Amino acid sequence: MNSSLAKSLRKQWLRKRNLRRARRFAADLTTGAPPVFILTNPADLHFAPLAVSTRSKSHTQIFVGNGLSDSDSAWLRERCPGIPILRLSASLSGNAASYLPHGELVDLLALSLDEPFFIQDADCFVLDPAFFEHLRIPDETEYAAGPYWKDCPDWNHLLPDTFLVGINSSSLRRVRNDYQVDASITVTPPKRAASKLAETGVLGTWFPEQTHDKHYFDTLQLSWILATLDGEKFGKIEGQSERVHHVGGTSYLAADPSMDLSHWDWWPLNTVYTTMRVLEYPGSQPLRARFRHLYENFGDANEIESQYPKFLESSRCAATLDVLSRVGERNKAPLCAP
Repeated sequence: MNSSLAKSLRKQWLRKRNLRRARRFAADLTTGAPPVFILTNPADLHFAPLAVSTRSKSHTQIFVGNGLSDSDSAWLRERCPGIPILRLSASLSGNAASYLPHGELVDLLALSLDEPFFIQDADCFVLDPAFFEHLRIPDETEYAAGPYWKDCPDWNHLLPDTFLVGINSSSLRRVRNDYQVDASITVTPPKRAASKLAETGVLGTWFPEQTHDKHYFDTLQLSWILATLDGEKFGKIEGQSERVHHVGGTSYLAADPSMDLSHWDWWPLNTVYTTMRVLEYPGSQPLRARFRHLYENFGDANEIESQYPKFLESSRCAATLDVLSRVGERNKAPLCAP
């Protein structure tokens, strides 16, 4: 058996295993309470308790463990009692360094649920309980709804961001069947999808974020563009700046020495700083060792403040300190408040 075939078979087996788990889990969900799946992996596990520090009375909040170890899952259960965990395998061999791609998580959920559902990054925090009242997909013609979106150059439509977004599973499955497109990152659209794009004037060399050097369709983007071209729409949920906060930049935790830490109003440094502040909370000690490289490069959060005074003056840092004062206080106790 050649290596590419073996890799393809392993991927199929892994999907079948995870799909069985997801469908068993979905069968036990309470109807009428839209699920909010908080996607959590070992690199952002420390943020997960803050993602549920505001509890919803109208939704079912669920952690999706993407490659979490037994000890990671135990830590999360202790910190956040009452929040169920859907654990998915990221590797057939148990490789602790493996994560499932974001799009694969979405596909597994969409193939397991008939009703709309929401996904939420572990580093995205709802600050106001009343915000959950607006977290719905009320219209069947909406392929998605959420508080984050972007304009696309050379295309007169909005495109959602995936930090916190509701997904119309029936729309996603329809696009999957009609165009052979899934939620994954795509460079070359399948033939039927490419024909649809060409029909509507979207050229084969166009990508929605190529001005940011993204020469591909990111997670869910191709599916959402095709849904838009088929007449479906995105539902805006207003008020994210006051009621939802997204840290972002988890990939920056690698702390590449060549990176411009002040890029986009100190976004890379803010991710490191926020991580260090969250790891100061009681109960977070078991997770600190996995971020040893950050402490080696930056010292600690206090040293960042002293070494980067311009960061302290930034609007991003001000927002971080405000959010941590609001949601962080709820997580300084050994357990998250239910």
